[in-house]
Amino acid sequence: MRRRAIAAAFAAVCLAPVLAAPGGASTPGRNGLIVFSESVRGRFHLFTVRPDGTGVRQITRIRGADAYHPDWSPDGSWIVFELDRPGGPLFCSVAIVRADGSGLRLLSHGRTCEGQPAFTPDGRRIVFVRYANQTDRGSLWSMNAAGGDRRRIAPQRALVITDPNVSPDGSWITFVGVRRP
Repeated sequence: MRRRAIAAAFAAVCLAPVLAAPGGASTPGRNGLIVFSESVRGRFHLFTVRPDGTGVRQITRIRGADAYHPDWSPDGSWIVFELDRPGGPLFCSVAIVRADGSGLRLLSHGRTCEGQPAFTPDGRRIVFVRYANQTDRGSLWSMNAAGGDRRRIAPQRALVITDPNVSPDGSWITFVGVRRP
């Protein structure tokens, strides 16, 4: 019983930030900046800021879409993120942009929902969650940094999968798993 209570408390602590702050932030890359998502006139966009809080700069300006869950490439030159377009054919997709805001590209294709991306430590691959439809609980996938060579890492489970991250040595992928009744 104690083990179940500890697991429930851990899940509640881990989920509270995810549910309360949909944008999230990513720690500084080699360029020393922090990337985060913030609402501007009802839409979320990506911004960078120095660790001391100065130099806030808006990176994305995408009409009719929201930018969430940013993650730096290991060399600090690219930001991968989830791009949500309510009502569009790709409701959520993985996108990438240069650190200065140029070169925006969609990496997702098809009619699935893909999001919450994270770079591998070598910067060659991106892990993400893929949902086939609204009732799908999600599965872990990876793709190369150009959006090709897609590989399923872990199949759908009894858990709702969210927030994948890769360990610094690239040997582990962690994620939050939420049980649904």
